[in-house]
Amino acid sequence: TAIAEWLCCMLFCFFYRRKVKPVVFTGIAAAALLLQTGWLMLTGEVPTLLWIPCMVIAILIMLLFLWLIMDITWKMVAYCCMKAFLAAEFMASLEWQGLEYFVHGGREERGIFNVLVLIFVYGAVALVLFIVESRMKRDEVELEISVRELSSTLLIVLSAFMLSNLSFVYRNTPFSGTIASDIFTIRTLVDFGGLAILYAYQSLRYEVGAEKELSKIQSMLTAQYDSYRNYQEVTDLINMKYHDLKHQIAGLRAEQDPEKRSQWIDQMEG
Repeated sequence: TAIAEWLCCMLFCFFYRRKVKPVVFTGIAAAALLLQTGWLMLTGEVPTLLWIPCMVIAILIMLLFLWLIMDITWKMVAYCCMKAFLAAEFMASLEWQGLEYFVHGGREERGIFNVLVLIFVYGAVALVLFIVESRMKRDEVELEISVRELSSTLLIVLSAFMLSNLSFVYRNTPFSGTIASDIFTIRTLVDFGGLAILYAYQSLRYEVGAEKELSKIQSMLTAQYDSYRNYQEVTDLINMKYHDLKHQIAGLRAEQDPEKRSQWIDQMEG
């Protein structure tokens, strides 16, 4: 789970500006991996009552890692942290499912096969997330997230996390499982559903933001067109006056009577 959380954080660091040099980034990433792994191993056998606080601290470690690396606002850092956490939950649960499917009781095994399954599952999930994030970053303008959208994202992540881990805390509920394999199946499916909802919400957020940007651009173009029309009308009016003035000057040159010429000048002046 620590590797999954660290890997997902690294994945999102790739798509955003960094505020540190590569050497510093490497040092912070290594320290974050050691800290996350040490913390989860240290708290792996804590009572259920302390499990949630320990998970909160693990999330704060992810948040700190991203905040030290990414050159974006705190809201975007929190948003990326929530996505990384839910993706890591799904990644770790799916890896356990793979061991359970191929080797019964594989979670207790510590052979090379476990390492291969971990590499395959984590690599496959990371690749899919990379492709999804790449397309979203390439096709859509990255929009600054609002506090309301951040709250909605937090609600999605918390709901998925609570439902997926409900069986670990309370066994006697309509949504809980009693067998270990059922518990992890529920966790995997709920995490996957939560991740799908989260990316669907992100896609919808981008579409709404793109529509707003398009509306702004359309308003700017309309204002520019109206300004151009007004400018053209004024220019045409001035050209007409120039044309009339040109003929009047020609008439003045041809007029020999001083009195008529004076009247004409007074009329032009008026």
